[in-house]
Amino acid sequence: MSEIAQQKFYFKHLYGANPHEWGVVGFPKSQLPKKALKGYGPTDIVLLAITKFPDLYPEHWQGQQGKIFAACTLVSMDVKTREVANPEMVQRYPLVVQRWAQATPINELWSFHQPKDYDEFGEGELTKLASTKRGHLINLEGYPAIYGDVRTWFEAAPKDPLEVYHSERTKELLANMRQ
Repeated sequence: MSEIAQQKFYFKHLYGANPHEWGVVGFPKSQLPKKALKGYGPTDIVLLAITKFPDLYPEHWQGQQGKIFAACTLVSMDVKTREVANPEMVQRYPLVVQRWAQATPINELWSFHQPKDYDEFGEGELTKLASTKRGHLINLEGYPAIYGDVRTWFEAAPKDPLEVYHSERTKELLANMRQ
């Protein structure tokens, strides 16, 4: 994470606090990954949060509603969720795949020691933005108050890397990117 000065920050709601098990970040039908990831760089950071009022699979919320609980980098790829996500998760949670049929793989993932309410960023501006673009990948560059708060917090917040499920297709892509 030494390239933090060049990194852009994004925000994304998830349905549950277990993206490491899925290996992907899903997108709603109203936002395809190909379009959402235009301009996304391989070291850009995506802050992951559970919406304040989730409606699916409560066993995955883990008390994280309304909080940023993790951050990740993504592999810029637009594929069907069922093609790159952990097949065990796809089979167990078909409503997730139905709602977020397109996805992009997670490259790296970090879990914050102390998840933070996203109400606290940009004097509540992030909450308003997230509620109007629920489920969308949001580039925070155009929102200076949020962006400054996010960057400062991210740099200081203790976090640990998490092992992420990678499909064979994702492993091949990552190997090619590192060559």
